[in-house]
Amino acid sequence: MSTERPVLDSVTVLLLSYQHGDFIREAIESLLNQTALPGEIIISDDQSSDHTWEEIQAVVRDYDGPVRLVSQQTPHRRGAAGNRFHAWKASTRQLVIFAHGDDISLPNRVKQIHAAWHTHGVSSISSNASHLRDGTRTDQTVTTRRATGPILLQEICETPFMPHMLGATLAIDRAVCERFPESMPPGGIAPGPGDVVLPLRGALLGGHWYIDEPLIDWRRHANQATSRFFHLEAENTDGPREAIEAFFVFGLLQRIRDIQHYRSGPHDAAAAALAQRLTFRNWMKRLSLWSEVRQRLERAGWTQHWA
Repeated sequence: MSTERPVLDSVTVLLLSYQHGDFIREAIESLLNQTALPGEIIISDDQSSDHTWEEIQAVVRDYDGPVRLVSQQTPHRRGAAGNRFHAWKASTRQLVIFAHGDDISLPNRVKQIHAAWHTHGVSSISSNASHLRDGTRTDQTVTTRRATGPILLQEICETPFMPHMLGATLAIDRAVCERFPESMPPGGIAPGPGDVVLPLRGALLGGHWYIDEPLIDWRRHANQATSRFFHLEAENTDGPREAIEAFFVFGLLQRIRDIQHYRSGPHDAAAAALAQRLTFRNWMKRLSLWSEVRQRLERAGWTQHWA
């Protein structure tokens, strides 16, 4: 493998896997074929029961290049948030880029994210993504386009989720991890919806930046975490709706917790007050919507469990 490509020593990629045996090699290779290489890749598997770990070990064993390539497994099944936290604890660099074992990072992803971080001094970054179904790009996550640039704190607090901040595309400055240590990056037993929590943390610190370019192929398949978590294949359409509203309710509770933590240390008082007011109002709205859809499911005799 050529060593002529620049190696960005300040960058670590956390590649998180669970039951990704059929996809993990392609995910790793997409990171090792970047136009600008990350200084470090931490591959963290959450006790997969398929052949994911064997595939990881084979790639790591055969790799001979400039990237610090580390593989590890969680001591027991921890879920997406716990695995993210486990991987972060093993990382050593300042800019942390997230990747998943069933997605493909496009060749300029690391370079583009590093440039935005270095140029604008922001604390979190996201991008657009292409949907990859059966090997074909079908559309993009962000269909309502907006220019590359900042997403402001008020805009984040007024909505529980924006496709412009898809968790699979996120990157954060390590300062975010250090400023919010209690559940960073959402882990342990705390609620951990990265899409909802991490951009708020970034916006409270150095700001959140969006890149209007698809930098990953976000693979859509029946066993994908998003599909399983939100019951997208459920016959009752209120099934996915209830899971989504529950995701928002618990994610916004984590936001409220983060804002209180932010207020307890050095902070921008005006930003903290704005975030608290808008987030609490948003939480009350989503709690009401969750209650309504939950009651409809109960009347229909429908039961489900969140993954």
